[in-house]
Amino acid sequence: MTRLPSKLKHDTIIEAIFELRFEPALLNEAVFGAIYPIVRDRFGDLQHIPLPPSQLPDVIRNTDIQFKYQPLHKLQGNGLSVSIGPRVVSFSAMKPYIGWSKWKPTILTVLSNIFNSNVIKYVERTGLRYLNFIELNIFPLINVNVEIINRNVELKSTTIRTEITDGEYLKILQLANNVSINENGLIKNGSCIDIDIVRNRGISNDAFEKDLEVILNKSHEIEKQLFFNILKPDFLSELGPTYDEVSNG
Repeated sequence: MTRLPSKLKHDTIIEAIFELRFEPALLNEAVFGAIYPIVRDRFGDLQHIPLPPSQLPDVIRNTDIQFKYQPLHKLQGNGLSVSIGPRVVSFSAMKPYIGWSKWKPTILTVLSNIFNSNVIKYVERTGLRYLNFIELNIFPLINVNVEIINRNVELKSTTIRTEITDGEYLKILQLANNVSINENGLIKNGSCIDIDIVRNRGISNDAFEKDLEVILNKSHEIEKQLFFNILKPDFLSELGPTYDEVSNG
């Protein structure tokens, strides 16, 4: 296996997200009340932000499939957040990314305590997603070619999405060179490498709780391999890789 960088001097991560979807063991309206004290005990005081779906009538949220896994509340502070809904809890780390070795223990602690509180009846899906932003046209810098009628396409304004099965995991890769972001009031234009590692097969509740760290580490390993292997060597060198520290990726 090719040796992967442990971190980048010019980090491209703008947000990392770990999402857990589940069938609740409680009534929908009781899930937030059960999870909130667990998050509060881990983080202390966080800003509580009701999210737009929380304003919808229960009958719509419970019957419309597009709202089934939507969080209703966000607790945030110090660049981290936890979003909670009747069937979902997600963890987000914003730029500057604190690194996997610091972020993973938070996810493990909160989810372990949620399991111990019998909030979750069974796990349906996990997803570890990294969004990377580069202020360049990414396509000349990555190992991707697109042909139409046997001719390479000049990718001026392009979005590509593909799904790749990897054992029990699904790699969802999205590439776009027509992206704009707002960073502290400054609009930046460039490209996005969006990688989501999903596991939604073979999840047993007992095994999931026991193997949670294994699932987290495997998802992270798959994501990291895909990200670094898609970069051309010259571009990777420009990002300032190092190989001798604890992984931030």
